[in-house]
Amino acid sequence: QTGFPYINVTQVGTDTVILSQQRFLLQTPTNGTLAPQVWFVPITGLSQLDLKNGGFNIRDFSLPNVFSKPFSYDWTNMGYLLLNVNGTGFFRTYYNTNSVFFSNMVSDLQTTPSPIPPSSRAIILDDMFNFVQADIASVSSLLQLVSFLSSERDYIVWATGLNGLNFIQQKLQLSECSGRFSQYMRTLIAPVSDYVGFTSAQIPSLFNATTNFEQSHTTDLMTSLILTNAGLYGVTDVVNAARAIWNYAQSNTTYNIPPSIRDFVYRTIVANGADQEYDWVLQRYLNTTDASEANRCLIALSCSHYPHLLQNTLTLSLSPLVRSQDTGTIISNVAANVYGRDLAWDFFRENFDLLASRYGSLGTFGNMFSAVTSSFTTQFKLQEVQQFLSQHVIPSISQASAQALEAIQVNINWLTYNNQAACNFLDNWAINNNLY
Repeated sequence: QTGFPYINVTQVGTDTVILSQQRFLLQTPTNGTLAPQVWFVPITGLSQLDLKNGGFNIRDFSLPNVFSKPFSYDWTNMGYLLLNVNGTGFFRTYYNTNSVFFSNMVSDLQTTPSPIPPSSRAIILDDMFNFVQADIASVSSLLQLVSFLSSERDYIVWATGLNGLNFIQQKLQLSECSGRFSQYMRTLIAPVSDYVGFTSAQIPSLFNATTNFEQSHTTDLMTSLILTNAGLYGVTDVVNAARAIWNYAQSNTTYNIPPSIRDFVYRTIVANGADQEYDWVLQRYLNTTDASEANRCLIALSCSHYPHLLQNTLTLSLSPLVRSQDTGTIISNVAANVYGRDLAWDFFRENFDLLASRYGSLGTFGNMFSAVTSSFTTQFKLQEVQQFLSQHVIPSISQASAQALEAIQVNINWLTYNNQAACNFLDNWAINNNLY
C-alpha cells in the first residue's frame, strides 16, 4: 500500500478524543484527488500527566482499518495527549494549533528539562515543518512552536529544527521580512551557541596547547552544527570568536585549528568577511592534500556575500584545480546561497555545453540542474527556466527538469499563501520584543 497517513487529534468536550486518519501529501495532485485510503495504524500515546510521572503508562490508541475512532480521555486531569512516542509509528501527527492542549504542549517544550523526550520533540518539529510545507498548518504556528529551541540542548532536535527553518529561510530569501527572519533566528540560536562554547570570554582557552577538544561524537556534531549556523546567521559573539581564531592562526603559523571547529571558522569568516578572508581559505584549499579539508574549504568558499568572490568560486569549479566530481557540489553550494543563486544559474547556462559534455550522461547532471533552479520563487524565474528547457533538450535531465519546474511552482504557491503570515508574525514578534 503506497503512502502513509497523518493522524488528526481532536478534543471533544472534556472526556473524549477523536483520532482520524488521512493520507499525507506534500502537494495536492493537479490531475484530481486520490481515492481515499485507510490503514491499520498502530498508535501509542502518553498524556501530559504520564510524561511528568516518568512516561511509563503508554496507552493504545490504534486505528484498525477505520478512518476515525473516539476514545475516552480525561482532558481536565490528563492534560494534552502526545502520540507516536519516540517515533515508533509510521505516521505524522497533527495537533490543532489553536487548541489549549497544543499551547500546553508548547509550554512543556519550553520547560528545561522538558518532560517530552528528545526523540518526540524532534518528531513534533519534523511533523510541523511538513504540515506547513503541505499547507495543512500555518507558518505562524510553526514560528511560534520553534521558540522553544532557544532553550533546547539536544543535537537531534536542533538538527531537525535547522533543517526545517533553513527551508523557511530559503523561501523567504527575497521576501520583505527576510532580514527579520534572520534576526529571529539569531535570538533562537545565540543562547545555544553560548552553551556549546566559544563566547568572547572563552576565546583565550582556544589557543592553549593543553586545551582538550576531544569530546563525544554527538557533542562535536552539536558544536559544529550550532556554531556554523550561528556564524552564517551573523550572531555577533560567534562571528567575533571565529575572527579571533582566524587572526591567531594567521599570526601563529604553527597553530592548527582543531578539526571539530574548522567548518565553523572557515564558513563564518568567509560569510562575514571579504577578499582577505576568502583568499586565506582559498590558499588552505590549494595547499592541502587532505580530501576532507579540501571539501571543507570549497564549501566555505561558497558562503561569501560578495558577487565577485562567488563568481571566482564558480570559475574555480571548472578549473584543473578542482576535481571533476566536485564541480557539481561547488555550483550547488553557491546556488544555495541567496547571494549566489542567480550567479549560479547564469554560470550554469553560460557553461551548459561544457557541463553537458562532461556530465550529461550522469545522474549528477540532473542533480546539478535541480540545485541551481529549484529554489527560485518567482513567476519570472519559472518562465526563464521553461524557456531555457525549450531550447536545450537533454534526456538525462528530463525527470530532474520536470521536478525542478514543479518545485518552483510549489515555492511560488507557498509564498502566495504564507509570506504575509510569516511577515505578520515576525513584525509582531519584533514589536513585542522592542526591536523596532
